[in-house]
Amino acid sequence: MTNTCSGCTAVWTAPTAAHCAAEECHRTFAAVSLFDKHRSAEGEHGTCLEPASVGLEFRNGMWRGPEMTEEQKVALYGHRNTERAA
Repeated sequence: MTNTCSGCTAVWTAPTAAHCAAEECHRTFAAVSLFDKHRSAEGEHGTCLEPASVGLEFRNGMWRGPEMTEEQKVALYGHRNTERAA
């Protein structure tokens, strides 16, 4: 399924992605939890924080959490990932 934003040119297909349609933001996040991380409760309707200021990284077209170390991958998946994304 392809998703689009009516307020910008963003297009995404990741089923877990979340797009911020706030007028000054229009950023796409790899997960709802990352979208939530970039929001502040300040203001009447909340405000957007710069994603990098809350530890997010822009990779492969959207904002994501920091890449896992090889040790974290082994702990989570039980093996090393020998393939690297180009």
